[in-house]
Amino acid sequence: MPISETQSANWLSSFRGMVRIAGRGCAAVVRRVYLTERLFEPHLPSPIRKVLFVCKGNICRSPMGEVYFRRKARELGLQLTVQSAGLDTTSGRAAHPYAIEAIQRHGMTLANHATQSLHRDLAEQADLIIVMEVAQRAWLTRLYPQARGKVFVAGRFGRLDSLDIADPFSGTPKEFQVCFEAIRECCDGLLNRYVKRHHVAEEGVLRDAS
Repeated sequence: MPISETQSANWLSSFRGMVRIAGRGCAAVVRRVYLTERLFEPHLPSPIRKVLFVCKGNICRSPMGEVYFRRKARELGLQLTVQSAGLDTTSGRAAHPYAIEAIQRHGMTLANHATQSLHRDLAEQADLIIVMEVAQRAWLTRLYPQARGKVFVAGRFGRLDSLDIADPFSGTPKEFQVCFEAIRECCDGLLNRYVKRHHVAEEGVLRDAS
């Protein structure tokens, strides 16, 4: 997908920020992940039966991704298991009130959502893992190296100025709505690109059609 000069500049700025946050210990890992996400065409695993959305707290972004992707998959006739988890969270917490509000505007609910921490079983059982930031991909693959080939940054599948979908946790309701729109675009892009063009629905799963 061609990118604009603005996208390139924003992605570079995002990468530099991640290096500052990561520190010297894992800056090289973040740099490799950034370059992979930025330059190379993703190749999804096949078949895909279980999809896991991951963010930091499992309070805002990944729950919105989970419920939206599940609904769209059902509309396409795909019988997928869709879950979400957090890299740094406490289990059992409700979704952010503004995330609940943003989702309700589109006929979905997070009323029964309870946060869960990402753990080895979740990472191993998922066929596809979608994270919200490049740094989260580096973080997750350092924790679970065996998952490397099935972890993708959501921004790869949308026409966003940045690969990262920013955490709206301390933001306004409008910022949560903007975040949801970005997540929706990326979910739609993922399904459109790999179901309609490169994958076929067969027995309710995503399967490589090449």
